Amino acid sequence: MKLPWRKVEGQTRGVGFDGFGEGAFSFFEKVAARPSWDYVASLRLEWERDVHVPMEELLDTLGDEFGATSTPITSIATRTYGLTRSEC
Repeated sequence: MKLPWRKVEGQTRGVGFDGFGEGAFSFFEKVAARPSWDYVASLRLEWERDVHVPMEELLDTLGDEFGATSTPITSIATRTYGLTRSEC
């Protein structure tokens, strides 16, 4: 099944959003399995490369059509997994 937000293997990155790679899905599987702040913090480089950068590209691509978003990506992670720095 082809999902529009999943990056097609072999596809090169161009200008704008072209999907999330397998690394993004792997990242969230890891976080779901071990939702502790220390563990998630150890995955910072994976998050930056596989989740944050593609998400910024998606928001930039959609921003022209829908306007800028006021919801920071970090608040989405907090709502999704309940992770806050106070758990340190």
